Amino acid sequence: MSIPADAVTRMVLTNDGSTTQLLSALLGVPLRVRVLDQRGLPSSQVRPRAAVKALVAGEGDEPLVVRKSQLVRPDGRAISVNTVIMTSNHLVARSIVDGGGTPLGRVLQGAVEQRRVITETGCRMSEWGGVGRPSVYRSYLVFAGGRPFLHVEEQFHPAIVTPIRDLPLLEEDPRPWPAKKRPAHPRRGPAMQTYISDTLVSLPQPTPARKPAE
Repeated sequence: MSIPADAVTRMVLTNDGSTTQLLSALLGVPLRVRVLDQRGLPSSQVRPRAAVKALVAGEGDEPLVVRKSQLVRPDGRAISVNTVIMTSNHLVARSIVDGGGTPLGRVLQGAVEQRRVITETGCRMSEWGGVGRPSVYRSYLVFAGGRPFLHVEEQFHPAIVTPIRDLPLLEEDPRPWPAKKRPAHPRRGPAMQTYISDTLVSLPQPTPARKPAE
């Protein structure tokens, strides 16, 4: 049975459980995490500031751990880009750091009595396959013992979670550190096929840019 694309989007945005398990069930394939970057930063250098204020009490410059990752299919194609900001002194945060490619929901499951509170949903321009397009995102806080210790932002591939009309499109870049510069006109590579429900969507796949002649 096919699920309407806008219903999938609303289901993902309002889900208060494991995103990995939900998307795996919708797509019918197992998913894994690919960690792109993980580092400790002083809270004064971390964005978005609203997340830092929720995690850090007072005005002190506290140490935080920031992890950038992708949720990927078995063939390695990414379906979401995720940023997790953690308080470094929480035991579960250490489990996440040590867990490497283990999905966040799996680490949290059974490790701590916790709840998730969605703080923001919307659309943001992002590059998928070298092409900029509006992508649905959401952010939420994970609480334990009445205090938030994790801030999570998930940004989804538009072929998997379709932008819908009533989501605001934001231009602000909230990433915790500057992105590497990209070519002004990225090249498009051969088409890549992705399935959602019964709909076939053709996605451009990036081709590595050639090194300029010296």
